[in-house]
Amino acid sequence: MAHRPPSAASSNGAGLRLASAPFDTPDGADIALRTSDDTIFVFRKCFLIAASPFFSNLLADGVPDKVFRRLPLCPVLEDSETMHFVLRLCSPNHITMGDLVVALSSHPVLSTLDKYIMDAAHQRVVNMFQEGAATLIKEAPLRAFALARELGQDTIARQAARQLLCVPMDKWKISDQAILNIRDYHGLVQYFLRCGQAAFDAANIAHTPLGGCATCMQSFSSSPNSSGLKLGSSAVHIRKGDSLVHLEGVAKLQSVLDARHIFRLCPGTRQLPEVVFENLCDVSKLVCGSQWESRAVRMSLKRVFAVMYKEIDEAIDRVPLGLSSV
Repeated sequence: MAHRPPSAASSNGAGLRLASAPFDTPDGADIALRTSDDTIFVFRKCFLIAASPFFSNLLADGVPDKVFRRLPLCPVLEDSETMHFVLRLCSPNHITMGDLVVALSSHPVLSTLDKYIMDAAHQRVVNMFQEGAATLIKEAPLRAFALARELGQDTIARQAARQLLCVPMDKWKISDQAILNIRDYHGLVQYFLRCGQAAFDAANIAHTPLGGCATCMQSFSSSPNSSGLKLGSSAVHIRKGDSLVHLEGVAKLQSVLDARHIFRLCPGTRQLPEVVFENLCDVSKLVCGSQWESRAVRMSLKRVFAVMYKEIDEAIDRVPLGLSSV
């Protein structure tokens, strides 16, 4: 079950309220914690002492003066939502990756763990995040990046940043952006823009009079007035001798040229729209000659695109993602 903000289980005339399960029953509990929003958590002292040297020393100095239903009452400065998750981490409670992501995104869980020197609980968070990171990167790469940075998991942060290249910046969720610090957000934007330029340059989709056609294997210089279309380091005919592309073909060719801008907007794109591929197939088959079957043209162009995508990946690999110390 996903983590939810705890609701009051009950309240009394003093304005206090009991936390939600599992911290609302006195069975086995021998201490109570009062949060900044007047929520009472009943808990086992042994878990608290084992989890935190801070509380171990605090409770060793004596019993708190105040009580709640005969339990020693210890005040804490955290709000109930933060404390609810922290205490779950410090006790044998099942926590899902969804619980963890919501809690870390919404509440100062990590700073609270550090404050109370809850090292084992902090490591539990890190272990859970590492185990669930692959799925989170696929589903929410920006959030995965933000949480990885907060947890000091820069390898995961780099993987998330790479996956984020598949999401145009205008599609980045505001809620995920909000949990990033300004420095990391600025660095991520600059990385995205640099990768976009690198992908655009590597795709290299443009007219060229030089080279040879990957479909018919003829040099562009072998026929007068021949030219080609660059796709990465390869090229295909778009004009050969007196074989000119008709108006419909010109429109199709223009759609291919326009598609190059996709790589700036979404550097992680590895599948151009199907209509772009089909348009290029039509143009290439028309110019290279009717002896080329559609299947042969398509297979040739698929190989060209595969090489182009590999070259784009290699170009992006060379773009640094500068991660400053958290």
